[in-house]
Amino acid sequence: MLTTLDGGRLTDWISDAMTSDLPGVSTFAVGLEADFDAVTAELTTVWNSAPLKEQ
Repeated sequence: MLTTLDGGRLTDWISDAMTSDLPGVSTFAVGLEADFDAVTAELTTVWNSAPLKEQ
């Protein structure tokens, strides 16, 4: 999803992660769901809030 800007798959990923037996992943998924609109925007647009590296 990160490299292909395919945020449309996020709902399915969150559902799968929340029902997994991986506590860290399911907790992370709950956090993503709490800020769903912002996460979807980050995964579907070319704009992002990543810090710039100085060269």
